[in-house]
Amino acid sequence: MERRAGEELAAVASLKVAAVVEWRDEQVRNARYAAAYPTIGAVARGAADGSMKAHAIEILRGTATRFEYAAIGIAGVDGSPLAVWSRRPDGDQAVDSALVRQALENSSGVATRLIIGQGDEPYLDVAVAVEPGDPVRGALFLRADAREVIASVIETWTEPSESAGTSLIVPGGETMVVLRAPNRAYRASRAERVSTADQRRTEVKAILVSSGPVAGLDDEGQRVIAHSRPIPNSNWILQTHVAEAEVQRQLTQPERIVAGLVASLVLAGAFLIILWWRQDANRSDMEERLRESEAHFRTLADSGQALIWTAGIDKKCNYFNEPWLAFTGRTLEQELGDGWAEGVHPDDLERCFAIYVSAFDRRERFSMDYRLRTSDGEYRWIQDNGTPRFDSHGQFVGYIGHCLDISERKRHEAERDRLMTAIEQASEVILLTDREGNIHYANPAFTAVTGYSVAEAVGRTPRILKSGEQDDAFYRQMWTSITDGKTWKGNLVNRRKDGTLYTEEATITPVRDSGGQITNFVAVKRDISEQLRLEAQLRESQKMESVGRLAGGVAHDFNNLLAVILSDATFVLDQMPEDSPLREEVLEIRKAGERGAALTRQLLAFSRKQVLEPQILDLTQVTAGMEKMLRRLIGEHIDFALEFSPAIGLVKADPGQVEQVIMNLVVNAKDAMPDGGKLTVGISNVELGEGDAALHPGANQGPYVRLAISDTGQGMDAATRERLFEPFFTTKGQGKGTGLGPMPFTYGVR
Repeated sequence: MERRAGEELAAVASLKVAAVVEWRDEQVRNARYAAAYPTIGAVARGAADGSMKAHAIEILRGTATRFEYAAIGIAGVDGSPLAVWSRRPDGDQAVDSALVRQALENSSGVATRLIIGQGDEPYLDVAVAVEPGDPVRGALFLRADAREVIASVIETWTEPSESAGTSLIVPGGETMVVLRAPNRAYRASRAERVSTADQRRTEVKAILVSSGPVAGLDDEGQRVIAHSRPIPNSNWILQTHVAEAEVQRQLTQPERIVAGLVASLVLAGAFLIILWWRQDANRSDMEERLRESEAHFRTLADSGQALIWTAGIDKKCNYFNEPWLAFTGRTLEQELGDGWAEGVHPDDLERCFAIYVSAFDRRERFSMDYRLRTSDGEYRWIQDNGTPRFDSHGQFVGYIGHCLDISERKRHEAERDRLMTAIEQASEVILLTDREGNIHYANPAFTAVTGYSVAEAVGRTPRILKSGEQDDAFYRQMWTSITDGKTWKGNLVNRRKDGTLYTEEATITPVRDSGGQITNFVAVKRDISEQLRLEAQLRESQKMESVGRLAGGVAHDFNNLLAVILSDATFVLDQMPEDSPLREEVLEIRKAGERGAALTRQLLAFSRKQVLEPQILDLTQVTAGMEKMLRRLIGEHIDFALEFSPAIGLVKADPGQVEQVIMNLVVNAKDAMPDGGKLTVGISNVELGEGDAALHPGANQGPYVRLAISDTGQGMDAATRERLFEPFFTTKGQGKGTGLGPMPFTYGVR
């Protein structure tokens, strides 16, 4: 008799497990149907506008209301909720992110989990992939209240019994939750937490054996026999049980046992029939709601601004919404199939078809921009985003696409590209920094001027260019000005990557967001080192020109006076006896006049008004002819060397001026080396390029002969170099100068 009782318990347990599984599968089917709504798919892939998302919420609400779900929602690929309807304010917490990710990873696109809520109420969580495929788009998630079906399972039995009942066991570590109805009195099912350490209980033994007969104590301490069956794809276990005492009492009533078993099978079968009937009714209702949703979707598609199309598995378009037809000015019949391609710009058509066919064959999303002809014949840019569609069974059914007019965006992009091209090609340095001064952008001119690459600069501050020529107060004033929202303008001396200094003219302007807050600083800088050099050169040239004009005018007038003095002195000497006591005085007068005439010639040379007699010269011969004289002039305490390059070119110059230049420079070098040293006269061929010619006003590019006189003397400081060519300027002591000076005379030679 106990064996027959065990068989009855096993049969009832199997039927009840089948009922739970069938109910669970029904919820999966409901979830698949809901996930097939186009609006749900649009939300999952992030392509829904506000009206579509509101419609999706309405679909979720209607589904949850009809099937009494605790919560239902749409989740992204990471499990985060995108749209949720719940009976509780904290509905977002009902989305099981781990379960969603599991569904997206499963080949079936489905994951389920039976859970126990905070109040020990049973729930079924279901997640199904929306538009399954590669890549995945998201999932529909629902939480079904399992109390009704669980109560139907555990609170029913085949016939009146004092002890027979059903328990649902939910393992959970040191304790487990047992949902049970203890007898045929149909008392409401209740939850009990049982310690897994109490291995006398049949529920604890069920965890160990999972499936099969067990014997032990029930919750009231009486001995029972039981049979356990696991619920597939979950950690729940269903257990049927009856008291041993009741089984013993029925040993003499075999016909009652048989009748009870038959009644049990009938009752369980009736239970399954009810569930199947409910499933069919729900499926029909779901199909009707799907048709309603599609109609609603078309209404939304026609009332929005997006141009929407759909295509079947044959790649042919089978639907265009009203905005598309209004945009193109064509009828639906004209656009269906491949008719829409007639409106695509000829230059874009081949590319569009290639993208479309390639994505279609791989069942992948695509996005492409092309020009589409409007009703007035104008071509406008649109962005077409296509997404593969799948039915509730994961079968590919075609594509849906939505298009937006992006002509204005294209125009702005073209303007932005032109602006960026101008910035990239600008000769001025343009920097963009954040509020803290970290460089976010630098144009190529930055590299050309500073030597730092853009990659080296981005993320660092302009302090990498700091030269030390400006003090901290200078930078504090600059920073205070721009952080106060003012534009700063000024010049800075900065240091290049190679260590050389340069001067730049900079304008730094704050950049504000729409709220008026400073977000960035933009600096426009220009290297003015060459400009400053040319300005200084121009000032020096103008100064020398003015001095030259003055010197030339004075020299002419002075020369006229000297001519009278010299002629009169010579006349007096010719008439004066050799023994005249005044003859020495007259001779001194003539010598002074001759020295004045020599000075006049120097002034005329400086002013470039001297009469020249240019000739074709070989500078090496001119210099070599002066060697003996120059050696005697500088003395034996100075080493003297001539360094001539081979094949020196010929020049056209006044030989007297050339000799005077060499003489003056050698004398000046000798005076700079009172304790001895080395003096070198070098002659070589040089080629002046554009940059070299710019350093020598009046010079052109081409071949030249360079005469260089160098010494190892003490040199000149910056202040002396600035006055180098001023007439009569000297660093020598009183009475040691040479009048006009050697360098002004050299300046005047041409």
